[in-house]
Amino acid sequence: MLKKAGHQVDLLDLYAEGFDPVMPATERRRYNQMTMADHPVPVHAGRLKAADAILFIYPTWWYGMPAMLKGWLDRVWTPDLAFRIPDAPGPVEPLMTHVKSLGVITTYGAPRWWIWFVGQPGKRTILRGMRALAPENASGCFWRFTRSIIRPPKNVPASCAPSKNAWPASDLRYATSARETSPAPVTGRSG
Repeated sequence: MLKKAGHQVDLLDLYAEGFDPVMPATERRRYNQMTMADHPVPVHAGRLKAADAILFIYPTWWYGMPAMLKGWLDRVWTPDLAFRIPDAPGPVEPLMTHVKSLGVITTYGAPRWWIWFVGQPGKRTILRGMRALAPENASGCFWRFTRSIIRPPKNVPASCAPSKNAWPASDLRYATSARETSPAPVTGRSG
């Protein structure tokens, strides 16, 4: 749907690409001094740098994102790309100012009231944490909660949740399904 609307889409399927989410100790030791010149995953850094919109689609497991997605955030959203660590005490400087829209679509196995009760952990991580890296520009942020479907409607694969019918028409431009098996950050340029 995004392509039909004239957007260029770069789908990152971390499992299909064989992304390694584990940050080695040597990488962690130099993390705060990291620059784009010595980025540990330069291809993903370039894809992130090229994006003006990012949509995270993933299942919520144990009140959080899958380890694969967390590892991608840790290893790709690094200093000198996503933020700058100041020399003096103070807040980090956001560098993701090119990102105009940030969104999350996730599934849960719990009812909405329970997710609210435990503090909406996924929303805190992505929309509050990531949005801080592009505070002036990421005005198009949204959060779509959906409860996992036990019996999907006809013609919808069991791995897809929710069905297209569960989404308001205005949100269908963002995604056609949320896969239970693979987190998929989607980056792209509008145009």
